[in-house]
Amino acid sequence: MCTQYYNFCVWKGEFDMGALLNRENEKMIDELLVAFVKEEPRTATELANILGINHVSVNKRLMKLIIAEKIKMKKIGRYKIFWYDFYSEFMKNVAKSMFGEELSREDLVLVNLLDRDATSPDSAIPIREIGDKDVFKRHVEERRVSLTDDGKVYLTKIGVLIARGLKDIWIDKSH
Repeated sequence: MCTQYYNFCVWKGEFDMGALLNRENEKMIDELLVAFVKEEPRTATELANILGINHVSVNKRLMKLIIAEKIKMKKIGRYKIFWYDFYSEFMKNVAKSMFGEELSREDLVLVNLLDRDATSPDSAIPIREIGDKDVFKRHVEERRVSLTDDGKVYLTKIGVLIARGLKDIWIDKSH
């Protein structure tokens, strides 16, 4: 019997495990798992019963989704409950609607410094490798970055926090 979920049709208990968990179908399984936990919080066993596959295989896919920050998990006693965090997604959409879909050149510099681990005077990067000094003007005034005497730049503690937030909201983690 086929049960329709979003754009997928699930045949309860009729999946061939070998065919189901190949690389081509991992994305489909992940999308199904996210769709199911969007409906309501569920355990791995519940999800396995819905899909008709082994709960260990489902648990492995769920852990990968947690690492990719697509879903959340909470352990309650011996149970692990999985859910979709609508609030975070909502806040990201609010931020993008207020500040635009793309990062400004100035803000992209902060993310670039974070990616290059320029978070202390010892790990500072020469300005010429990042861009011109004008790009840093606002960030220096707001103490997000510091300039060294030898022409290098690094993120301050507040700059690191801001860069992480920018990266979380605007930089796609699937790439």
